[in-house]
Parts: sequence; structure tokens; C-alpha cells
Amino acid sequence: MFANLQLYVALMGGVVISIFLIVGELVFLRTKVKAVRLRWKELSRQGRRIRLALEVMGVSGIFLVQPFITGYVIVRTLDQFTPGFSRDVVDEFHQNMNKTL
Repeated sequence: MFANLQLYVALMGGVVISIFLIVGELVFLRTKVKAVRLRWKELSRQGRRIRLALEVMGVSGIFLVQPFITGYVIVRTLDQFTPGFSRDVVDEFHQNMNKTL
């Protein structure tokens, strides 16, 4: 049951902390969100759909990549406390990937 505990801690830690970061970013930028939405509406109205799509993908990309970056930071931090933690996480990840493929 706890065979992949280290991998679970790394992934879930990255996801949970990233959710808190994303919510914090949205609260901090709530005044800017209105300006961004108006900009995107104007781009849509002008027919600049490629530019609009690129901007939306850029913002989405940041929110999608952030959990992986945070998970990496967590693994590296836990590696300082438990030497070999990151090696074990990578081994568990490879084992799980080989099982699914």
C-alpha cells in the first residue's frame, strides 16, 4: 500500500502547494484580471484570434507547469533531509511508468 509513498508525497505536495499559490496569485492580481479580460475581449473583437489564443495558452501554461516545478522543489528540499530521496522518487516514477506502458 505504501510502496510509492515518496512519489505520492512529492506529487501531492506539488499539487497542493501549487493550488495555494494559484489562489494567492489570483487574489493578488484580482484588479489586473479585469484589465486582462478587457484586453482579450478587445483582441477577440478585432479578429486577432491567433494572438488571443497565444496569450491564453501562455497564461494556462504557467498554471499547468507550476505544480511540476513545485513538486521538483519539494523533492530537492526533502533530498536535503533524507539523502537519496530524489533517486527513490525517480525510481518509483520509472517503475510506475513501466507498469502502465
